[in-house]
Amino acid sequence: MPTTEAKARNAAADAKRLSDIHAALGASDVAGAILLAKTAVEGGQQDPLFYNLIAHDLEEQGRYDEALAQLRLAYELAPKDVIILNAIGLCLMLQNRADEAVKVYDAAMAIDPNLPQSLYNKGDALATLGDFDGALRHFQRAIQIYPDYTGPIAGLASLAFRRGDLEAAKTLSQRALAIDPNFDLAILTFAESQIALGDPASAQARLAPMLASGNLKLDVRAKANGLLGDALDAQGDAEQAFTGYSAASAELRQLYAEDYGRPGASVLEMARWLLTRFEAADPADWATAPAAPPGTASDPASHIFFVGFPRSGTTLLEQILASHPDIVTLDEREVLVDSTKSLFVSDQALDRLSRLEAGEANALREAYWRRTRDYCPDLAGKVFIDKLPLNSVRLPLVAKLFPNAKVLFALRDPRDVILSCFRRRFGMNAAMYQLLTLDGAAAYYDAVMRLVDQYTEKLPLDLHYVRYENLVADLRGEAESVCRFIGVPWDDSMLDFAETARSREIRTPSARQVRRGLYREGVDQWRAYAAQLAPVLPLLAPWVEKFGYPADE
Repeated sequence: MPTTEAKARNAAADAKRLSDIHAALGASDVAGAILLAKTAVEGGQQDPLFYNLIAHDLEEQGRYDEALAQLRLAYELAPKDVIILNAIGLCLMLQNRADEAVKVYDAAMAIDPNLPQSLYNKGDALATLGDFDGALRHFQRAIQIYPDYTGPIAGLASLAFRRGDLEAAKTLSQRALAIDPNFDLAILTFAESQIALGDPASAQARLAPMLASGNLKLDVRAKANGLLGDALDAQGDAEQAFTGYSAASAELRQLYAEDYGRPGASVLEMARWLLTRFEAADPADWATAPAAPPGTASDPASHIFFVGFPRSGTTLLEQILASHPDIVTLDEREVLVDSTKSLFVSDQALDRLSRLEAGEANALREAYWRRTRDYCPDLAGKVFIDKLPLNSVRLPLVAKLFPNAKVLFALRDPRDVILSCFRRRFGMNAAMYQLLTLDGAAAYYDAVMRLVDQYTEKLPLDLHYVRYENLVADLRGEAESVCRFIGVPWDDSMLDFAETARSREIRTPSARQVRRGLYREGVDQWRAYAAQLAPVLPLLAPWVEKFGYPADE
């Protein structure tokens, strides 16, 4: 049992350690503060600050689950500490859990509704989720409280860029940089806007010193390297641009390896498992589906799944179709998630799908429509298009749950597809992680296309191919063909799709290109990178031939 004197000595030591940590932080010695915090916790001392510092160190290493566990310990000690709540939200954001982060920020704002940090962080999470109006309100409120708060000013710049207002994006990012010349998001948005405005050299000049600083988080460094690649590409330097893209991809692979690089997480493995199953499948097992219950007045007139492979032109056609007054589109939301988790996870589950019973089918249909109406509440009498490219892997679910649905399948030159997948920066998930190397992207493309070949042979699908290059060359001709397939008359409003796109919240990397209107730069981009693509061209060659694209020259 410690004596009173020993307790006093321990208390004094604890107080000194806490004082030393604050002193280290005051001197910007974060590494020293983290080391002191670890020593304190190992000695049995508890304080929310210690756990927060240890969590910060773990986040820097990409160990987000462990970081979150430390922040939970801090929260247990200080459940009303809005700084801890914001730290938890930021950690969730690093794990691509923006919906959960919003709830945590709401809890922080319930304690202090006027803390600019909480308003900014919630705005950032809402922007990630595609709620640009909500993000705008939170950024503006944060700036109203704290006019020189760089974060929400840069957030407004990023929103302006995503909505296609390039001059506003440039002006707002410059305003943020005038307050803090080293603010990451402001530099990145300024560079993006300069590239889009036709001044890639200015973007390169901003990005180069940022990358040379050596103290960037991996996600920021990856974004900066990717933008440097874009700036160099715009200046015609494909070789150096590819170096930038490769660096960005390597950094993202390092950042997300724990989540998506572990055994069992590979979408390529899943596609190959499905391919093995369907190569051996009996078409008779998939020929029929449980009847759906009678429709209601609130149901859509018809139901379309729009699939393909990422970067195949799905966003372009979706915006064209969304301009039609009789069509409602859903842009890349995971509304098939319940049936995927239930019936697409094992041999036994897939067997159950092949002989799906009416009760389970109806429950999964209800879950699908419930999720869909969260995003598209007014579907009555409309043609509803569910656009998610990699639902192409899930077409057996479509065949069994929605046998009356039609399927649009996007095609684009496989070489342009793979190059574009490698160059662009997506929100990360298991499929996007697979696209972070040329080899991985090409192997996944090959597996998905082989799988779709099996599906079209074994499943009773009503499927129509739409070709990106045809759409660019003859918008009306290709779009009219799609209209005939989905059962709507042509409407001239579809020619004004860029205006429609400017008024909508588009969540994919194609947003800026689509808002520009029709352009032809996306055709044959791969030729400038033929040398870099050379290792994967043999794997893509059969698909180039099958889809009727010209062979390598």
